[in-house]
Amino acid sequence: MANTQYEQFQLEKKLATQLLNTTITERKTVYKKIYNEFFEQFPNVSFDPASNIAHKIAWQIQLLQPFLNNNCSFMEIGAGNCLLSLKVARRVKHVVAYEVADSATHIDNAPINFKLKVFDGVDFNESNDSFDIIYSNDVFEHLHVEDTFHHLAQYYNILKSNGRIIIVTPHSLTGPHDISRNFTTSPEGFHMKEYTYSELNKVLKSSGFKNLKAYVGHKKTGYFPVSIHFYILIEKLYSQIPSKIRYKLKNNRILAKIFTIKIIGTK
Repeated sequence: MANTQYEQFQLEKKLATQLLNTTITERKTVYKKIYNEFFEQFPNVSFDPASNIAHKIAWQIQLLQPFLNNNCSFMEIGAGNCLLSLKVARRVKHVVAYEVADSATHIDNAPINFKLKVFDGVDFNESNDSFDIIYSNDVFEHLHVEDTFHHLAQYYNILKSNGRIIIVTPHSLTGPHDISRNFTTSPEGFHMKEYTYSELNKVLKSSGFKNLKAYVGHKKTGYFPVSIHFYILIEKLYSQIPSKIRYKLKNNRILAKIFTIKIIGTK
């Protein structure tokens, strides 16, 4: 079993190159193939006993909490170990968790209102107007850029009227955020593209979503909305700093908290 960061970087780079050079039809099998291969060699990336799981779940629950209720239908994309979806299931009517790597998920004693679906990474098998919330954390950056609009078109159809899309993804100006951040100045691993607020604002609007807000806060205080245009201005100013300096600041926790993208929009 491979166990060093450089070995992980080399494997991700090889598999990412395979994914980049595919058609959408080919990706219906390639997503699953490459992520299963990866997790078989690096199972601790998904199930790391040293990671602070409680912290990772707590801040997400705080972000989601204002939108959850007993009548809510919740869909998570890229659920990984499903710990968040299982937590959310205690607060809502129905949860469906989507994951592409069937080797990364082990669910015992799941509640009756929870369902895990292992899918091809491209198409979702859900009825139109069937969910109140679609949640995507650390997924957009893993999508082949040609699949972004395809995903969003499906999200739009699946959501009920006034349903919410909630997207969390790393910001490109403080990256790269995949394993390549330790070796290169741009993502070469599983992050196909890292975004800015400006880019996601345009993509979401063109996909029909409205009332887009950026969210800031902390797990102890909760999260609150701010104008997305404020963040677009901030990132425009920060982008004027030379890339070499920004790269040296990539591990700054304050900058990471400021720039991590959290966008919520409505159908």
